[in-house]
Amino acid sequence: MSGFDYKPIDVQTPEVGNYLSDNNGDASFTESVQKPDTQYVDLGEEPKAEEVVEVKPAFAKNIVKKGEYFRLEANYDKIIDIFGGQLDSHGQYPNDSEGCDNYARGYAIYLQTGNVPSYESVGASADGMEAVCETADSRSGQAQIAFDIVSSGKPCVIHVNSAESGSGQGHWLCVVGFKDGVTREKITVGDLLVIDSAAPGDISAKVRPVSDESGYCIEGFERCSSEPGYHVYYYK
Repeated sequence: MSGFDYKPIDVQTPEVGNYLSDNNGDASFTESVQKPDTQYVDLGEEPKAEEVVEVKPAFAKNIVKKGEYFRLEANYDKIIDIFGGQLDSHGQYPNDSEGCDNYARGYAIYLQTGNVPSYESVGASADGMEAVCETADSRSGQAQIAFDIVSSGKPCVIHVNSAESGSGQGHWLCVVGFKDGVTREKITVGDLLVIDSAAPGDISAKVRPVSDESGYCIEGFERCSSEPGYHVYYYK
């Protein structure tokens, strides 16, 4: 076609170094590229493994922890003030050296009902309540039954025998608690918390654990002459 005068254009190859360097064309690509502004974040210590939380057995709502023991929630000072003990000169059942069973039942009935039974009516079925007697084959079995009853929110009454001087005298105690950390499978009578009517003094003396020092027959002792078996009484 005529009318168009084509002329060749000299397209020069650009020098790469001039685009990648501030001062000269000898700078390398690697030297010219700026490094990112990296910030380091201190994450602190590595997260610890999740702590294992011990799950306690499901005790009744009226079971509270005080000191080393779980026990029935109650005003124990009032209980002792009302009933007294076998060696006390005050209370509703004063100076009854032979009535440990009646004291233990009286404590148990009051703890369960809030009613104060008279000394004459405190027997095995006071106030129309049904008295249940369970008998174990051993001291540990007796402790397990007591644990079951108290952890359900009720007091119970157990029979032990005195190891003092080989007297062979039986004794009744009102069980109100058990030591923290014990399990049903490993509990002994020595882990139980009781109200002991034969203990002289105030509530701090009467509410106490069963132990060798208390002179009571716990696991391993032979039955004494008046042992009626490993009995546990409770009311329903």
